[in-house]
Amino acid sequence: MNCVRFDIEILVCFTVASSVLLAPSLQMVDETLPLTFEGTEAHLPPPSSQFTSGGRTKLAHKLSVDRHAIFTLVAELSQDNADHFCKCPTWTSYGGRIIDCCTELKDAMPKLQDVVSQLQEVAPRYDYDERTPGNGYRSLICIADTVLLHLVSILKACAEQRTQIMFRITHCCKELEAYATVVRFLCESFSKVGAVFAFLC
Repeated sequence: MNCVRFDIEILVCFTVASSVLLAPSLQMVDETLPLTFEGTEAHLPPPSSQFTSGGRTKLAHKLSVDRHAIFTLVAELSQDNADHFCKCPTWTSYGGRIIDCCTELKDAMPKLQDVVSQLQEVAPRYDYDERTPGNGYRSLICIADTVLLHLVSILKACAEQRTQIMFRITHCCKELEAYATVVRFLCESFSKVGAVFAFLC
């Protein structure tokens, strides 16, 4: 699945497993659907349980998404928020801190994407068997996926609310700083895991 531009409306089709974490910034379709990435097939509930409220069309039986599109979306949202606060400075220091966080997140996406791709290549070698695709490498990838989806939610909420009079810039700033720290840790730890694997091989 090749996505040049990944629109937020498409995002709701596969972030439904994280609906509790992503709400209310995203309008979820169905809370029962699992999250899958890059060709990993998700077996959904029976067709009778796939009808959604509001007359929306039901989802297909299997979902997959290009992880590269998520990295691109995070980078684009980070750049958009950074540009906004550069052009519209605030009377507090939080605006500058958001700019720093968004810039760091944007710059970190290529590195994180690279190390996740390396883990993807390693993970299948350590599955228990062909029918049990699970190991520590896959767990690390799942952590990265969850962090990315949280970032999409926070950055999108910031972009939508930043011009409102009741925008909580302090809350948004602290959320972004927290996730920027997590992303920094993931880049460093994943790189060390990859180095250890390369040494063992």
